[in-house]
This record gives sequence, structure tokens and C-alpha cells, in this order.
Amino acid sequence: MMAYKSHWWLIITFIISQAVMLTATAQTDSSHKSAFFTSSANEVMKLSKNNNNSVTTTSKKAERITEAAGIISVVTQKEIEAFGALSLVDVLDRLSSIYVLSTYAYPNNMVSIRGDNTAQYNNRVLILLDGRPMRESLFLGENRAIYSMIPLNTIDRIELLKGPGSTLYGTSAFTGAINIITKKGKEARKFDQSISYGAFQRFQTNFSGGISAKDATLSWGLNYVDDKGWDFTAIDENGTTRTIQMLQKGLGGQMKLDYGNFTLQGYYGVNEQATIGNSPQFGSSINRPYDDYRSYSSRLFLDAGYDLRLSSKISNQTNVTYNRYDFRFFYIEANDVSRQAGSNDVLIENTTFLNLGKKNRGNIGRSGQLPPRLRHPTRAQC
Repeated sequence: MMAYKSHWWLIITFIISQAVMLTATAQTDSSHKSAFFTSSANEVMKLSKNNNNSVTTTSKKAERITEAAGIISVVTQKEIEAFGALSLVDVLDRLSSIYVLSTYAYPNNMVSIRGDNTAQYNNRVLILLDGRPMRESLFLGENRAIYSMIPLNTIDRIELLKGPGSTLYGTSAFTGAINIITKKGKEARKFDQSISYGAFQRFQTNFSGGISAKDATLSWGLNYVDDKGWDFTAIDENGTTRTIQMLQKGLGGQMKLDYGNFTLQGYYGVNEQATIGNSPQFGSSINRPYDDYRSYSSRLFLDAGYDLRLSSKISNQTNVTYNRYDFRFFYIEANDVSRQAGSNDVLIENTTFLNLGKKNRGNIGRSGQLPPRLRHPTRAQC
């Protein structure tokens, strides 16, 4: 009972949102419930260019999955719910040809596709949010604040491209890309709420919803995690044996505004974790093996896009994307050293899409990235 008291405000939020959700649900058609556990194989095979669920990752335009110029795995919202997944890591780890790895410094940060081991940083797999790159330029792949904190209940489907995607998306898409497609229209406006408490005193709550007025739709989602962690026992490179609690705390929030052909969306995630350390040894030094290590990272993503329809066969899309990354690690008991760094990136992209027939489609695009502003690692007093 004591574990709940620190989260009283979240429980009150849950009760209020449940009342709102029950009122809204009573006015909707409940026929979808009977189809909840149906196989999604037919859904995937029926993906077409006229369907909102068509794949877009291989060419940036909607197309049948059987016509896509690449190997794609699709995870639908029904599958995510059936998995009982708590994070994006849980979803990805169930797919074939892909697995998630951890190191002594970065838990659940490396997604490997087709056996490619990316070591500390996930710099060969690019994360996309509705087709826009969530890329930091310091390490090119420190994605824990996304993998662990992005709200799953805002996701319509996930498209996993297995194979090179750098021609379309640039740096970090060497072995593949993970395209997170968010909900739109009626689905984005549904209120959804969940709260859980379980092993290792893990508390997690998610809620999402949206509103609409005329041609505008505003949707949002929030994910909060407070996990006291499981006991991890290991022997470090100095021969020290120790058990630490792999605690984790974080927050992820997402918001999206659709107005006609204009889209504005953003994501902010922050994640703090306990790990062995920045090197494979416990403590801040061989003489202080019991200093507890904490690793903090945050990601901010903003994108504004406009899709201009010039004709039935020609369209032009312009996007301005901003990514900010911050990280910091420190030893609590030593209270002497803190290393921190980060990056700011702005990407401006303009693409013209030509559709000259079923077998004649092409993209003409130009993109420019402003010189990244790197905040290099520093050492300062905690």
C-alpha cells in the first residue's frame, strides 16, 4: 500500500480519465471488440495504397506491402495490445531477425537487425516517427529515452525495414529503419487509459486521447514509469562481485496536430537508469566499488510538415525537423564527477513525388541539414 502513496496524483488522474473514457465509449460502436484477437495476417496482406494502414517506409509514399521495394515487418496496434508490451523494446524483441541488447552503460539501447551488433550505440538503425528521423548527431544512436518511454497507445502500427535505408533517410539507416506510425482521425481521438503495478515495485501508467474541430485534430499520449528494479549480480573487470538494483524512472509524452495538409508533432522523453557504470567496473574507482551509478538521457523531437497537392499525379512535401539530445551520468556517493553532453540538429527537407502510373513512380528531393551544435562531454561538480 505504501508504494501507491507516492503516486496518488496519478491514481486520481486515472479515475477521472476512466469516467471520461466510459462516457465516450458508451457512444461508440463496440463491434471491434469481437475482432480483437483475430489474426492480423489478413490485415497485413490487405494493405493497399487506398488504405490508411498501407506501408510507406520503403518509398515515403503509400503502397501495397507486396509491392514495396524492401523487406518490411508490420506490427499492428492489435498485436501490440495482444503482446501485453510495456515498452517499444518489448514489441521489437518479438519480431524475427531482430533482437535488443544491453551493455554495462546503456540498457536496452541496441537494436540489432539480421545479426549486426552495433556495440554501445544504436548507430546503424534509424528510428522514424511518421517517417521523420529521430536522430541525434553526438553518438548517432543513444535512443533509450525513445525505446523505453514512447507511449504505445498512440501507435497505429510499426513498420520495420530490414535492409539499408540510408538512400531515403540518411545517416544511421545502414541496416534498417523503425518507422513508428501514429494514429489518425477517429482512432486518434479515442480516450485510452491504463495503470499497472507489479513485480519489482514497477508502477506504470499510460493515457492518450484527442479532440477535433472542423479540419483540425489534436491528439496526445503520455507514459510514466517508476521501476525499483531487479537484482543484478555480476563480477566486474576488477574482480569485484556486487549486486545492484536495475531501477528505472522516466516519462514520455507525445502530441500531434493535423490541420488540413499541415502537420505539427512533437515528442519528449526522459529516462534515468541504474547500471554498472561508464566502464565495466562497479563504483567510481577501484577503491570505491560501492558508489551507485546513474545514467540520464532525454530526447526532444519536433517536426512541422506541409503536403502540397499540385495535381492528381504530382505532390510536394516540405518538412522542418528539430532533434535535441542531452545525457548525463554520475556516481551518487562519490558526488564528485558528472559528465554531460548533447546535440541540437535541424533538418530541412523538400521532396516532390511523381506518380505517372502503377509502375512509374519516382521521388525528386533535396534536403539540407544545418551544422549540428554539439555540446561535448564535460566534467563538472554534481
